[in-house]
Amino acid sequence: MKSVSVTNCSGVGQNIALFINDASGGGVYSLVWQSASVNNEVCYIFSWDENAFGLGWGNTTRPIDAGVLFTSGQAPASVEPNVAGGSNALPVQYNQAGFYSGTPYFDGQTDTNLEIITDKSFTVDNAATMNIALYLSGNPSLVMKGMPNTSYIYDTSQISYYLTVTNLKTGFTLPELNLLPARSAATPASISVSTPKKIVFAPQATSASYTLTNTLVFQAN
Repeated sequence: MKSVSVTNCSGVGQNIALFINDASGGGVYSLVWQSASVNNEVCYIFSWDENAFGLGWGNTTRPIDAGVLFTSGQAPASVEPNVAGGSNALPVQYNQAGFYSGTPYFDGQTDTNLEIITDKSFTVDNAATMNIALYLSGNPSLVMKGMPNTSYIYDTSQISYYLTVTNLKTGFTLPELNLLPARSAATPASISVSTPKKIVFAPQATSASYTLTNTLVFQAN
């Protein structure tokens, strides 16, 4: 298990969010993975199982973009990228009832990666608002636009954790990471996101502690 505690010393209550990124580049959207409304002078602790990975799919309220809500289509399939011979791949298919996940299996070519594979059972139009997702500790964390006949890779060895203050709640897509420090035309005006802070764990440590200042900076304790 890992955890991070955040003490809000900004002067007012804030919606503090935790999200992850896997350095995959364009096309991968980080979701608000966990969030909490934290009153001033209150300490909140986020905790998670860093090995509890899942794969799955879901839908967004409109084609994938920053600021849209992702809803899981079915329960994620449990996968084990860090276990020898553990399942690390998931097929996603389509029939008259809609999209569905197949049975997860072991793919020896993926190393520390996790993979979702779609087939030709659906069209681009069928998948207009369907997205495939990486789950961690039960919650969706990273999503990509679903397409037919495509392989999607998540590199679990590159996962990093970040804190931010935002008006978005759990399950909403954030702007791409490289856009967050500065406002961009690609970031809708209705979204507010403070400069994210990468969480740093000391060697062998499983917990970290931060204070949110009155300039919305997360300072390590």
